[in-house]
Amino acid sequence: MTSCEITPAATATFKTNCLAANDPAGNTCCYIKFAAALKTGISGATPGTVTDKGNSRGSQDSTDFKTYCYPSGGFMTVGTNDAGANKDKDQFFTLGDRFCNSAAKTWGDAEYVSNAATQLLRGVVTSAAAPTECSCKVAAAAAATPAPRALGKDSSAESFQPTLPETMANLQQVLAQYQAGRMHESS
Repeated sequence: MTSCEITPAATATFKTNCLAANDPAGNTCCYIKFAAALKTGISGATPGTVTDKGNSRGSQDSTDFKTYCYPSGGFMTVGTNDAGANKDKDQFFTLGDRFCNSAAKTWGDAEYVSNAATQLLRGVVTSAAAPTECSCKVAAAAAATPAPRALGKDSSAESFQPTLPETMANLQQVLAQYQAGRMHESS
């Protein structure tokens, strides 16, 4: 059992090692890959491209700053854009699933930790686009099958197709059930 901290290696090896590991709850670790390096910054500052693994403790592949390994439902640890003397002691923590399930560029609140200065600050992590790959991406929920309607004298087979409002209501129910289950799992 690990906390999905994988020794940085060539991208293919890093992916294999990530997917072979389990988080503390026994779930397979999540592998995520981006086309471009993420950006990080302290709240109020313009985010800069990650150029150093920082103290990311193996949760990112230091060879390209585009691939990460994180526990299912947990934090993705991202390096820094710091070129200073403390660059190896800093990191950002952000929820990985926010990035994994995005369909476009996204951002996430992050906690910036500088072990050199023993400080914790609010920060941000951004991506230029949705990930090109993520092993923990939530599959689109299928709409629940509506209860059959009575076929009237003048009805046709089309009356069995759900209307848009019915479909939306079904999707909202599925999403609510999923969210309730995810919250219950993390408790």
